[in-house]
Amino acid sequence: MRKEKGFTIIESIIYIFLTTIILFEGISMVSVIYKGYIENESISINYNDMQSFYINLDSILKEEDIEDVEVGDGYLLISRNMDSTLKSKKIIKDKDCVVVKYLCGNYEVGTNVLLLKVSDFKVVNKENLIYIIVTDKNGEDFIRCL
Repeated sequence: MRKEKGFTIIESIIYIFLTTIILFEGISMVSVIYKGYIENESISINYNDMQSFYINLDSILKEEDIEDVEVGDGYLLISRNMDSTLKSKKIIKDKDCVVVKYLCGNYEVGTNVLLLKVSDFKVVNKENLIYIIVTDKNGEDFIRCL
């Protein structure tokens, strides 16, 4: 009588085959999860940028001494009267970003970027409401009533 010591070739081949299938499935799952993570990270960054834009816009609108708000199709002009000098902030789309231009009289004294990667920026006035519509590079609209 012979004693069996070890595995047969068929058992080893079956083990290698099953281990390979499990390994490939695991790698496939990790790949799908990683792709989902990258997509969600991009969306999250986009929403964070948009929230920061609206927070900055709110701080501009809550400043004291606002005398007038003028609305155009692609701009929002906020005028203040300080030290007997008319100072204004004009929020417009410039190239692929939304900027605020600081004006003193008819002269531009500075520019600050509020939001990058913008394909369209509209300001719509309906009765007593002002809507800001920002379209990002992905074509998604972000609408906010001021």
